[in-house]
Amino acid sequence: MTTSKVFPVIACLVSALLLTSCSGQAAPESESSTSPTPDGTKTPTVVLDYVEEPEDEEEPSPPPIEPDRSLMKKMSCDAFEPEAPEEINFRFGNYTRSTQVKVGEGLIPGEEWWIVAFELPADDSRDAGVRSFLTTEPGPPIPYVSWIEIGDDDPWGPVEWSRKKLVVAESALTKAHECLGAKPEE
Repeated sequence: MTTSKVFPVIACLVSALLLTSCSGQAAPESESSTSPTPDGTKTPTVVLDYVEEPEDEEEPSPPPIEPDRSLMKKMSCDAFEPEAPEEINFRFGNYTRSTQVKVGEGLIPGEEWWIVAFELPADDSRDAGVRSFLTTEPGPPIPYVSWIEIGDDDPWGPVEWSRKKLVVAESALTKAHECLGAKPEE
């Protein structure tokens, strides 16, 4: 065999040897035993130790955010008077009554947040009721206005505030609903 034919064969053998013997991980511990075969010869049996990983335990969810009645006594409901009422009606529906309650400063210094609650009549897309939002609309002018709908299932899920700040927001939400005569969600 010539050198030009031997070199590819050696290269293939070396590659195969490297691929089968070097996986980059330590071999698992194993137990070896032999098992008889139907023809009477013994075949080695390898049993790999398998340790089952414990399932991730879910962390218990924190208790729900509850309103603070002492904070609510200091809060007031004011008329919501948007700069562009037709835009509000277009975005959220033609409301019959509304109120706003100041929450206070958010994460950005100087950015004021409010709860705005609208009482809406029934229409083609929803039943009559109150829709509530956490918003920067009534506050001082800022480059953008945020409207975050406060839903029923996880009302504060999209809001990344401290628990203390969320208690203030929940208190303002409850106050707004009380001012509209709406029964708070339970």
